[in-house]
Amino acid sequence: LSELVMYYDKDMKLLWVNKAACDLLGKSPGQLVGKSCAGIWKDVKESCLHCSVSKAFKSGVSEEKEIELSSGRWWFLKCYPVRDDKGGVEGVVEVILDNTERKKAELERQETLEKSRRILDETVIALAATAERRDPYTAGHQRRVAELACAIAREMNLNSEQIEGIRISSIIHDVGKVYVPVEILTKPSKLTELEFSIIQTHPNIAYEILKPVEFPWPVADIVLQHHEKINGSGYPEGIPGSKILLEAKILTVADVVEAMASHRPYRPALGINAALKEIKENKGTLYDGDVVDACLAVFKRGNFKFE
Repeated sequence: LSELVMYYDKDMKLLWVNKAACDLLGKSPGQLVGKSCAGIWKDVKESCLHCSVSKAFKSGVSEEKEIELSSGRWWFLKCYPVRDDKGGVEGVVEVILDNTERKKAELERQETLEKSRRILDETVIALAATAERRDPYTAGHQRRVAELACAIAREMNLNSEQIEGIRISSIIHDVGKVYVPVEILTKPSKLTELEFSIIQTHPNIAYEILKPVEFPWPVADIVLQHHEKINGSGYPEGIPGSKILLEAKILTVADVVEAMASHRPYRPALGINAALKEIKENKGTLYDGDVVDACLAVFKRGNFKFE
């Protein structure tokens, strides 16, 4: 066998060892049999307190783990208890597979994935900055919405991947405003019906911008739906709550709360209390009930505030 195979007694001393183990250690079976486990594995970067052989003796079931050697190599080992006629554990067989190449490939894949995530994150931030440069009054709005949306998602016990999708979607949810005239975005008075209809196109524009990008999450759809309402009165498609993604429902609430709490060119900031009153009064009508409850809980505990 290419795997290393060793058999230990109750005192953690070798009773038997195969050729592969002898070749690795550069010793004959006669030089190894009778030696303690700790005495032969000086290359292992682990304490004997976490030894899988010892654990197999104590638990009476097979134990496995992956360990790194000081040489930089990786081993995958499995330990099998051997029982006597009375059912007690009288020895343990340890089988070790050199897992170095697979581990290196795994670490390289992880590094590549992390690099791709960093590039994606930087690209998303650049997109967000493009939209915000055209509307200085809402600079930081998307980032603050992302902070609140993620806090709501954590309150709702969503998994880390869903939360990351919500964060990315929130950071660029207004990217469609790059096609809205600056005069409308910064108008210091109430918008006309025509101007508001132009503003309402920004989710569709954002969708067209984001759709070709192969995100790991449904970012384009989340952004498209972030102005939809539970009763179907939202835009751009007027879909009911049953067809709105949960992530979009969270983004909607976070967007409303941040927008009301912040200054806009056509009005001063209304404040957090007014924003929370808005979502509370329209809970189940405009906004998802569970999302509203989670948002209120986030603020009630007092451990969240916009940076």
